Amino acid sequence: GGVGKTTYLTKFNNEFLEAQANDFEVIIWVTVTKDVNITKIQEDISVRLGFSRPGQGPTLPGNEADRRDALYQALSRKKFLLLLDDLWEEPDLEKTGIPGPRENESKAKVVFTTRSKEVCVKMEAQKMLRVNFLDEEESWELFSLKVGAEVDLNSSPSLRPLAKTVISGCGGLPLAL
Repeated sequence: GGVGKTTYLTKFNNEFLEAQANDFEVIIWVTVTKDVNITKIQEDISVRLGFSRPGQGPTLPGNEADRRDALYQALSRKKFLLLLDDLWEEPDLEKTGIPGPRENESKAKVVFTTRSKEVCVKMEAQKMLRVNFLDEEESWELFSLKVGAEVDLNSSPSLRPLAKTVISGCGGLPLAL
């Protein structure tokens, strides 16, 4: 955790949203987390499809099977990009109502972040990208950037060793820096 997976996915999402022309009718972002909540995933997707959250207007059906079927039907008619952040295990796309890329005649694309190579294998990822820790130089650059230009870490004999100790303690994790 903290190497920048969500940051990369956010950048990817923003680039698609900012692009005037992309191939998708809808781009859907869902944060899944360790305790998978299918109902929450369905709600997050349904909001992007024009439904409302419970108590705020027209929603997906309350019955689990009807909700799944309604979501499946709505997504099957769309060319969509689904961004799933923070997968800890393979989600049951069918049970959720998400047509897989094969079922949707390649109109659907799923991009996800996970800490687990096993999840990538189970999800049959076509391409896996590993986000590595920052090396010492990259850590120094990021730390300096976050401290700000008004503090010159290089010219202060007392600050430089302290900064190096803090950077070392962060272990190359951008989030910690």
